[in-house]
Amino acid sequence: MDFLQRLEQTLSRFVPDLQQADFVVGYSGGMDSTVLLDAMCQLRDAGRLKKLRAVHVHHGLNQQADAWVKDCESFCAHRNISLVVRKVVLPDHCPDGVELAAREARYWVFESSIGDNAFLLQAHHQRDQAETFLFRALRGSGIGGLSGIPAIRPLGAGYILRPLLNSSWESLSLQAEQRQLQWIEDDSNSDDRFDRNFLRLNILPLLESRWPEGQKKLAEASRDCAESAQLLQELVRGDFDRCVAAPRGLFLDPAIVLDCDKLQSLSVIRQRHVLRYWLDSQGFLMPSRVVLERMLQEVIVAREDAEPEVCWAGVIVRRYKKQLVVCRVEPEVAPVTKVWSIAQSRSFDLGANGLLSFKGDVVAETKLNIHYRNELDSSGKFALQGRKGSKTLKRWLQDSGVPPWLRNRVPLLYCQGKLFAIPGVGLVSGIVQPEEGCNLQFYWAPTANLPARS
Repeated sequence: MDFLQRLEQTLSRFVPDLQQADFVVGYSGGMDSTVLLDAMCQLRDAGRLKKLRAVHVHHGLNQQADAWVKDCESFCAHRNISLVVRKVVLPDHCPDGVELAAREARYWVFESSIGDNAFLLQAHHQRDQAETFLFRALRGSGIGGLSGIPAIRPLGAGYILRPLLNSSWESLSLQAEQRQLQWIEDDSNSDDRFDRNFLRLNILPLLESRWPEGQKKLAEASRDCAESAQLLQELVRGDFDRCVAAPRGLFLDPAIVLDCDKLQSLSVIRQRHVLRYWLDSQGFLMPSRVVLERMLQEVIVAREDAEPEVCWAGVIVRRYKKQLVVCRVEPEVAPVTKVWSIAQSRSFDLGANGLLSFKGDVVAETKLNIHYRNELDSSGKFALQGRKGSKTLKRWLQDSGVPPWLRNRVPLLYCQGKLFAIPGVGLVSGIVQPEEGCNLQFYWAPTANLPARS
């Protein structure tokens, strides 16, 4: 069976109808993706499939990046393949490294490039699988992480499919030679300061010199781990379901909360697996074993009045009212006054700080100014409609169950220079409503406290 036949057979295992499927190749211009795109083009020209296009991500990290775009455009133009080039801008400072930031940006582009039931194809191969297995083992990943690169997984409205995972790098190189293909050589791939490059350039060749089938065996071990992980997932699901609880804090999504008491009733081994299942089910990057142990030893067992937290890769796990809460790390809210005309729109996009909305009828034009606690003097006391007592803003937020990390993020609504409403908490007493008797209720959905896969 030749290269094209193996590729078509693999595609057919995962795709119900090749003729109807929408295929999008993630095309970097390197050898691997060039071989894949060329092979898919051959299948298209042979009538084995119809819909084929490509997407190239311009990271702007290499001074040759603009030239690479031209090379990719030329390759696709000669083969009548539609190519979309998407340029991404990475932050000046990447706390978790440029590699991870570039990866996240790349997958964001991929997700936005495919529609319902489309397939984003990537050219990962057997050596990539072996490299991933070693890399994650050295990070202290569990059996889920050691499962390596999945052949297929959901991505947005479609799927990521990697049809070359069982193909060796040598077979791709031979195919490129036979097809007389030209590709881009990224000089950063030879920089062994990057962990994955170090493994690929220094460790894997050493292993191959002693064990010629080493990469194949590592990839097989990764597949075995994937099967074991799937079985374990089925068993862990029962423990997880028992640990899920209704949030005890305002603005928290149920999917991001676990009950600490129920979690501690399990053995430590089962606790670890529940935590991994929880984080993976919400789409967060899996923490190392060291980070996981910190959750068990510092966060879950902390005293009730403590506010422990553990961070990794843009994710943070906290304890609040005997519950674990996982969130994305978000930047501080910029103190910029915004105006919401509620007669014109029932919702207001706060960007990285979520979404405001309201219920109730408004007849006249009403404008609300949006402020935050850290901008204002919030020491004065006031009352809320339908609630007893007069308290400071800090005390109202505490008594309403707003978690500490959200209190400076809660948007405060002002009408004619006076505090009018705290979304999710209530309307201020003694302040005339914009329309008498409209019974307005305001809501806030913070993006940081929604699941990553929302």
